[in-house]
Amino acid sequence: MNRVAAHLIAVLALLSPTTPAAPPKPCEPAGCNREICAEKGEELVSACVVLPEHACYARAKCARQKDGRCGWTPSKALDRCLSENRAQMPVFVPPGLSPAKRD
Repeated sequence: MNRVAAHLIAVLALLSPTTPAAPPKPCEPAGCNREICAEKGEELVSACVVLPEHACYARAKCARQKDGRCGWTPSKALDRCLSENRAQMPVFVPPGLSPAKRD
């Protein structure tokens, strides 16, 4: 490629419009119990099951995290609330079989 052509390509590259990247959408609580932190308008599905720990997210901060994704901002208060209110999933044991005898 000659110098004139290279110069012309460089000038055209400077003059061509560029589309700036769209700013990221804000984060907001979502889900049936607002237990998920997601981008505003993101379509998602959550189980409509009320769990005690879901109340913890009402006082937590939903924001874009260091990795660029939406998430709950870690805090001692959130960690404490979740550990105190985390639901224990029940274990079904058929009648006549004690938990110690399961194989």
